[in-house]
Amino acid sequence: MKKIEPIIRLFTVLLAVLFVFSSCDNNDDSDGKKGLAVESINKTNVENYVGTLEPVEIAYLENMYYIKGSGLSTLTKVTYNDVEISFNATMVTDGGVFLTIPSTVLYNNKVINNSFKLYTGLGTLVYKFPIANPDPQILNAEKAVPDAGDILTIKAYKPISVKISGVQAEIVGIPTSTQIQVKVPQSFQGSGDLIVLSDYGLSNPLSLGIDYLIYADDFSGSATPVGSGHWGGSEDFASTEIVSRGTHSIKRETGGWSLAWIDYTPVDVKGYIYLKISVRPDVVRNLRFSINSEEGLDENTASGDKHGIEVQLEPGKWNHISIPVKDLIDLDKPNTTVKRLYIRDLNGSAANIFLDDIGFI
Repeated sequence: MKKIEPIIRLFTVLLAVLFVFSSCDNNDDSDGKKGLAVESINKTNVENYVGTLEPVEIAYLENMYYIKGSGLSTLTKVTYNDVEISFNATMVTDGGVFLTIPSTVLYNNKVINNSFKLYTGLGTLVYKFPIANPDPQILNAEKAVPDAGDILTIKAYKPISVKISGVQAEIVGIPTSTQIQVKVPQSFQGSGDLIVLSDYGLSNPLSLGIDYLIYADDFSGSATPVGSGHWGGSEDFASTEIVSRGTHSIKRETGGWSLAWIDYTPVDVKGYIYLKISVRPDVVRNLRFSINSEEGLDENTASGDKHGIEVQLEPGKWNHISIPVKDLIDLDKPNTTVKRLYIRDLNGSAANIFLDDIGFI
């Protein structure tokens, strides 16, 4: 028995040591919660704080994000480069906080230590994370498809200058802290990129014009499209009555619940981002736009409803629409070549609808 007692005592000591080590994890507080840490910054696809989270490597102004981490239940303040960011304190949990990055946040592409700073009851945590120079926006949307010599009003933060298709644009007036006006260079050929130089560096390029043109005054030199058809109504492909840009537009006299389609030279849309189209109805109108691949072009089976996008249009003005191509066609399928645009009228009454500047960007 005397030999057994030391063994029992040794076994007891080993158990005690194991217990101590298992209770002293550096990532845990004494109450069992993890220590103060940030795991990721997540773009939110949420409504009322419910939805999916997507980790990102860069953030943008005026977007909502979820800072995922631990030890955040006592969060009292959040800053980015020392500018305070408000948040809904009632939605803070130990695991994270929702916040929207305001346009007042000071960031700088030339500064290495762009950082969030989180103040909590457990201490202050600094988390380095980049915020992108915001993309420029054209405020006078009717000029999204500009001509040489047009004046563009561009939203940008602390803008200095603008290049269009690599050419320095002439500044009109005096830039403010949030916008700049420039004249489109005479060398502009109908499509290209716009880049803003600001105090924060160069912006991402903004596409101007239409890269693949279906209609602008005519169909690539032809007065009529490759093919067309309709259920109800009629089309004038060279109307001069009302135009968005140039000298001609397409006038469609539509009957209730009607459909029209326009065929064009086939184009692979995998490399494009938007279907661009300008539409002007004379009364409030809901139209469904869709495109169709080279397969299944029988108008009796391919009415455009499968992947169509419905748009509500304001009457008496040009509505400049950009529809994501990915919402119109499955870009993962082998064949993404399309050759037909469908325009379905979702209203029961007649109307006049004008269309102009149609293409892919």
